[in-house]
Amino acid sequence: MRLEGKVALITGGAGGIGRETALAFAAEGAGILVVDVNSEAGGETVSLVKEAGGEALYQDADVSKASDCEAMVAAATSAPVAWRIVVAAFPVRCNRQRQVRSGMTASGRTRSGAQTARSSTCLP
Repeated sequence: MRLEGKVALITGGAGGIGRETALAFAAEGAGILVVDVNSEAGGETVSLVKEAGGEALYQDADVSKASDCEAMVAAATSAPVAWRIVVAAFPVRCNRQRQVRSGMTASGRTRSGAQTARSSTCLP
């Protein structure tokens, strides 16, 4: 078992890629701290890990809130072994383009024809 004696903190662990990562890491011997805002689905992930013979705990946290992140880290550091793995498997919405100068046309060019700068603003 490649991850025996290690703890993985997995945000977004209540479903999808996060849940599958939790199960795969547990199969390799890691203890799992499932972090999510969906306590029911997070509890299901914990149950699946335990049914497969692994160890897991659930921590309710919204990673966009500093106080929740502090509680998440406190839960991880109180584990009997040190956590060594962090997986961020939560969805992120991004606004891929913003208008950065006035006078931009719908094509994303200024009236003079110059291309405008593009930027990303991502919010969890």
